Amino acid sequence: MKRLAFFLTSILLAVFVSVAHAAPQAYVLAQGSKVEFFYSSGPEPTRGTFPITGADIVVDLENVRRSRVDVDVSTARVRVADPFGMVALKGEDMLHTGRYPTARFQSRRITRTRDGAQIEGDLTLKGIRVPVVLQAVFMRKSSAPVDNSELILRVSGEVSRKAFGITGFPNLVKDMIRLDFVVNIARPI
Repeated sequence: MKRLAFFLTSILLAVFVSVAHAAPQAYVLAQGSKVEFFYSSGPEPTRGTFPITGADIVVDLENVRRSRVDVDVSTARVRVADPFGMVALKGEDMLHTGRYPTARFQSRRITRTRDGAQIEGDLTLKGIRVPVVLQAVFMRKSSAPVDNSELILRVSGEVSRKAFGITGFPNLVKDMIRLDFVVNIARPI
């Protein structure tokens, strides 16, 4: 009987330690984080980037529902290859960066999928908040520590630019914009 009690206590202790170890972990933004976006204005998609300027990220790789993502993006620092396109993107009928220099994504619900996670949240752009559903994958560089203290969060999806009042150049630029967030994160030391 004592052996059985010792055995059950050992199992419960092991489960408790593994659950305690799998607690949500806070991460800070690391260098190189950006949002890439792709829009169609011809036969080939055009690529642009926004720097990610801030993030509040909590990750639980065992139970992604306990994770959260809150990312700030500088739309004022948008970059595209064409300098005329960059000026147009900052204009009032596009991003209107003079009045709205930032965008923000906040998760509301994160669920595990076969290939990663699905993030339901709100994207605020030009002062307009729109619910979006994005797909996410947590990755680790081959050179990163195996303790998951350094991760890459890749988040992708599509949004309608018209939903945010981005209506400029309708004959040149299609409505759907593909987004690809590359968020480099690390646990604080």
